Amino acid sequence: TIATWPSTAVALRKASEQVREWLGERGITLVTETILADLTQAFPRLRSLRKAVRDSGVALVPIVEGVRQDSFENLARTLVALQHEYEATRDERIRAMVIESKAHARLASLKRPEKREMVEWMLVWLNDPSLFETWVRLLASHRARPNTEQTDED
Repeated sequence: TIATWPSTAVALRKASEQVREWLGERGITLVTETILADLTQAFPRLRSLRKAVRDSGVALVPIVEGVRQDSFENLARTLVALQHEYEATRDERIRAMVIESKAHARLASLKRPEKREMVEWMLVWLNDPSLFETWVRLLASHRARPNTEQTDED
């Protein structure tokens, strides 16, 4: 007989539960880079540790959460959080994280066209992180506004 392997989703859910349990046993309510390093040692064989940590429901510092590309809402939220962190620390790892995320989105855009717009958002961030929050708010405001332009018939 052929052995049945658990699906990736089931394995990830189990990993998230294990991570949540590990964090809970230690009373950890915010995952910092130090805690992530401890998790890496505690779960050395877990390939998608960052995803399991995100899915655990425990709060994450921006550099641990990274750039979320599962929705435009999460993309905006995480890039704004990284903007604030970058402005406060000038930590070049943040900029490198956005560059790497942009490369992933660019590759994903070959199969998922909506990723092209995500690439553009990250390019705005990379061009001048201090403007990103204002830019994304203006974009949201513009998209929310109904089209009230007059036509030639008016």
